Amino acid sequence: MGWVAISCPGAGAIAAHGPDAAREPAIGRGTGTLLRSAGPAELMGQGSILIEAQITATRVLTPLLDIPFRHPVAGRLTLSQVPGGALTLVLERGRKVRHCSLNLESGERPERIRVMLSWESRSGVARLVVERPERDVAPLATGFADPLALPFQALTEAALYPELEMLGEGVDFLAVSDGIEPIGPMPGLTGETAIDTPDGRRALRELRRGDLVRIEGEGAVPVLAALRRTLPARGLFRPVQLFAPYFGLTRDVVVAAGQRLVTEGAEVEYLFQSESVLVAAQHLVTEKTGAWAETGPLVTLHQLLLPDQQVLGVCGARMESLHVGRLRRSAALVEASLLAGYQRSRLPHHAGHARPVLRDYEAQMLASHRAA
Repeated sequence: MGWVAISCPGAGAIAAHGPDAAREPAIGRGTGTLLRSAGPAELMGQGSILIEAQITATRVLTPLLDIPFRHPVAGRLTLSQVPGGALTLVLERGRKVRHCSLNLESGERPERIRVMLSWESRSGVARLVVERPERDVAPLATGFADPLALPFQALTEAALYPELEMLGEGVDFLAVSDGIEPIGPMPGLTGETAIDTPDGRRALRELRRGDLVRIEGEGAVPVLAALRRTLPARGLFRPVQLFAPYFGLTRDVVVAAGQRLVTEGAEVEYLFQSESVLVAAQHLVTEKTGAWAETGPLVTLHQLLLPDQQVLGVCGARMESLHVGRLRRSAALVEASLLAGYQRSRLPHHAGHARPVLRDYEAQMLASHRAA
C-alpha cells in the first residue's frame, strides 16, 4: 500500500506506486500512468487524500477539491473553505451523505495548510485533519462514522488530469494513497545527510534510537526516535539542494522545502532583534545558495526526535531536529502519527522552537534585505 497518484498542477501529473516509482516517474502533460490498474467501478475501502493549499480569509465559498464520480453510482466529494474560516467536507454517493467541518480561523495573510482525509470502511471510521506546518500549533482533527468507500478511478483522475478543474486555485498538489497515511510532524532530511555525533559525522539513515548526537554547547544527546517516511515530492516535502559553502555547509545537501535551518548575521539582528533565526529551506532558493532538486514523484525523508527541541549539526550547517510541539497531549493524534507505538508519557513536550521561526513574509523581507 502507498501513494498511487500525485498531481502536478500546471505541468501534467505523476502517478506513483511501489518502490520503483521514485526511480522511474511517469510524467506527462495533463496525463499520467498508474502503476496499479483498476476497473471503473473499483471502490477503495480504505485510503487517504492529501492536499497542501494556500488559503486566506474569504467572504465567499471557495472550493479546494471538487471530485464528481459516476461509478458504481453517482456522487461527489467536495472540500471547501467557507466564510469565517471553516473547512467543510461533503461526501455524497447515491442517497448516502457524510459531512464534517473544522474551524480554522484563517487570517488576512496567505497561509499554507495541509489537509488529510483518511477512511477505513471495515472499521467504520474516517478522519479529517488540518495541519498548519508553518506554525507552532497542534493539528485540528474531527471524524465521522460509517465512511463511504470511494471510487479509485475518480480520485486518481483528479490527480492525473488537473485540467478537469477538480483542484482549487490555491491547491499546490493532491496525492492519493490506498492506505491510511500518518499525520503530524514529518521528517525533512535525506538519509545520506551527515549528522554530527560524538564519534564524528554519520549518515542519518544509520542512526537509531539510543544513539548519541552532538549538540553545540550541550555535548552528547540521545536519540529518542529515528523516523523515516516516503512522501510526495511536492509542497513542503519538495526537495531543495542547498549549496556549500553557504550556511556553513561543507558539502551540498538535499532537504525538504519545509526543513528549517539556522541563519544569522547583521540583517537578522537588525530586523528581528535576535542573533539567529530558523528559516525554511524553500526561502533559501536563490541563484547562489540553493535550487529545487531534481526528483521523482516520491522522496524518502528521515529525521531525529531528541529530548528537547535542538539544532543538529548537519554537514557544517545547523538544522532543526523534529519538532513535535504539544502532540503528546492527544493520544489519538500520537497514534495517528509516525510516533504511534511509542509510550506517550515518554514523548517530549516541545513548548517552542530552538530559535525564532520566520514566517513567509519575514523570510522574504530578510532575503530582499540581503539582496539590496
